[in-house]
Amino acid sequence: MFDVACAFFAASPGPSTGLDDMCMYRDPTGRCCIAGNFIPDDRYDPRMDDMSEMPDYKPNSGGNALNNLIEHFGQVVPPWFKEHQRLLTRLQSVHDERDNWFHRGWDYDRLADHLKGVASLFKLDVSAIEQVATRGRIPAGWQSVEA
Repeated sequence: MFDVACAFFAASPGPSTGLDDMCMYRDPTGRCCIAGNFIPDDRYDPRMDDMSEMPDYKPNSGGNALNNLIEHFGQVVPPWFKEHQRLLTRLQSVHDERDNWFHRGWDYDRLADHLKGVASLFKLDVSAIEQVATRGRIPAGWQSVEA
């Protein structure tokens, strides 16, 4: 799961947010957050992004949104969400952390650093993070063109 998450972050242009910059499982442009990426298209329900569907949701409460997603949409989300809830919550926190954003895109270096913290916490292999870190590097031989 962690390797798939790293591949997702490396391929993703940026966070999945609405017009108000609140994170969404699926945003209007089709981007997914990390948890949304693991929800199959045929199981996604737009009500998942409607906080009125989850009345006990509290913003910035450390994974409470994912807890509520599992509680209110447990019959729809993959069954392994509950089993891997702690890791998925941490990965979702990495997605939602605005320090990892650069405008509406990723700051891949910061993203890689935060993923290293998750890998350390869960004692995971860090090699998959390289693909995220590589996105943040200027290619060898690249030179700016001065006007």
